[in-house]
Amino acid sequence: MADDDVNRAYYSFFHAAKAMLNVLGFNAKTHSGLISEFGLRIIKPNLLDKKFGEYFRRAFEMRESSDYEIGIIFGEDEVQTLIKNAEDFLKKARVHREKTSNLSNHQNFKLFLLSRWWSCFLQFLLRRFLQLL
Repeated sequence: MADDDVNRAYYSFFHAAKAMLNVLGFNAKTHSGLISEFGLRIIKPNLLDKKFGEYFRRAFEMRESSDYEIGIIFGEDEVQTLIKNAEDFLKKARVHREKTSNLSNHQNFKLFLLSRWWSCFLQFLLRRFLQLL
C-alpha cells in the first residue's frame, strides 16, 4: 500500500512540475530532465521556494526505490510527509500556473529571456571563478 502512495505522490509532483514548465515554454523528455529543468527554470529564479525542489527530488528518489529496489519499506511517517509535501507542492503549482497563465505572450517571452540570461550569467561567473583557482 505504501508503494502505491509513494508512486501517486511522486506523479503529483511530476505532472504539476511539467505544467509549470509548459506554461513557461519548456518541455522535458525524461523524469530526471524534468527535475533538472524545474530546478533551473523555477527554483533558481526564485519562482518557488528551494524546499519545493528538494521535495520533488526526494519524491523521485522514493518512487525509484519503491519501484525498483527489493525489500524497501518506507515508514508511515515518511509516506505521510511525502503526501503532505505533494499537497503543498500542488497548491503552489496552481498559484504559479495561474499567475503565469495570466501573463501576455510578450511577458512570458520576457520571463523566458530573463531566465535564459540569468542561467548564462551564472555559468559565466562560474567559469571565471574556476579560472581564478
